[in-house]
Amino acid sequence: MLPLVRNDSWRLEQRVALGGRAHGKKTAMSNIVRDSEVCELTAPPFFSFGEKVKAKRTIRNDGTYAGKEIGEVLAKKGEEGYVVSIGTFLQQFYIYGVEFTESGNRVGMKRKELDSANPRDDVDLPLP
Repeated sequence: MLPLVRNDSWRLEQRVALGGRAHGKKTAMSNIVRDSEVCELTAPPFFSFGEKVKAKRTIRNDGTYAGKEIGEVLAKKGEEGYVVSIGTFLQQFYIYGVEFTESGNRVGMKRKELDSANPRDDVDLPLP
């Protein structure tokens, strides 16, 4: 078992490293579905620092969020927050550290788990 520390960026990376799921399902590293054709890092991050975003689904603690019980809700579907950090995972995906205003939790999220809270003018192609 990996040690839990209070370093937010480490916790964001570990949440994804332990299966990329924050809604109660644990997955071993060998079971991560890695689509080698998708690489977000060839373009700039989709969301920017300070951008208002919302969760596409309810996010639960899978055991990698310190100070919360396993299964406890970290962000509700539709809850809004702000991007406070941007990191990477597997040299393939951006991980957005989102501070949710209602719950006060800071959670690492992939692009496919988030929507922009404000309408965008540019056209977005869906990820496979």
